[in-house]
Amino acid sequence: MKHRLQRLFLCFVLLSSPFLYVYGKADFQKDEVIIAVLDTGIDDSHELLRGRVIQGFDFIDRDWISEDQDGHGTHVAGIIAREAPGARILSVRIIDNDNDVKYSHAAILYAISQGADVINMSFVEPYQPLTQWAIQYGLSKGVTFVAASGNQGLEEVGYPARYNGVYSISGYEEDGHQFFGNFGENVDYLAPGWKVESAAPDGGFATKSGTSMSAAYVSGVLGYMHTAKPDIKRKELRELLDARSYEVTKISEAASTVQGRSERQLDSIAANAGVDAQVRIPAGSGEARPYKVIDKARIEAGLLAD
Repeated sequence: MKHRLQRLFLCFVLLSSPFLYVYGKADFQKDEVIIAVLDTGIDDSHELLRGRVIQGFDFIDRDWISEDQDGHGTHVAGIIAREAPGARILSVRIIDNDNDVKYSHAAILYAISQGADVINMSFVEPYQPLTQWAIQYGLSKGVTFVAASGNQGLEEVGYPARYNGVYSISGYEEDGHQFFGNFGENVDYLAPGWKVESAAPDGGFATKSGTSMSAAYVSGVLGYMHTAKPDIKRKELRELLDARSYEVTKISEAASTVQGRSERQLDSIAANAGVDAQVRIPAGSGEARPYKVIDKARIEAGLLAD
């Protein structure tokens, strides 16, 4: 009965998404690790990305050339490429020039059909039941999902990071012991994402901050884990991340450097860090809650120990 319902759901999504007739496999080897980036597109001519990117479907322009006119997707892909040097990156464009996210459910099913091991979702959108179902289908196929928690500094994680089974990622700036992004019980991990230099369109580099960058870091680490241990299971991924992460224990301590500052001051902090969106640094609720911070060096040591 369960499989029958899944088939009916997939048929419905295919009919509701006129662009999902593009089911043919892209050009890659079956044993390669694939990290799908659902974003604004990727400039695959950049030196960090040359030869690494599979140009998948552009759900905005409805073609196979997902050019990045914004720079967000290229920046995210550059982070992933650096952290997972043995993986390929599948570009799927779902964010238009107005920063509106479209057809995320169809893009997820498309990425699954292309053999994605990890799907990175560095965006926030309203709750979408079709997207939730598509993610559950991907989880049943062994796909790992990573999403940004959002940059508003709220005790509420945005979608798709809020769906069950998705790694919900907020940010941590190690040098200043500074937490940023949304927080609360639905956050799975913190990861570096403050003043991150990465690829920009037309061959340049840009510095950006936000939970988008943090999610990309985690997707890259997961891709590295897949390449280092090809037979690793999703449960093992979680166990290794938990065992090799370290904890910050209070959000109020992590954000103490900005307590009492005005909205204008917080905007200035964000602007100086090269943040595109308004990144809010939580002032802290005073509650003691352990947050796990992912560090790739610790993950590498764990894999070598195995």
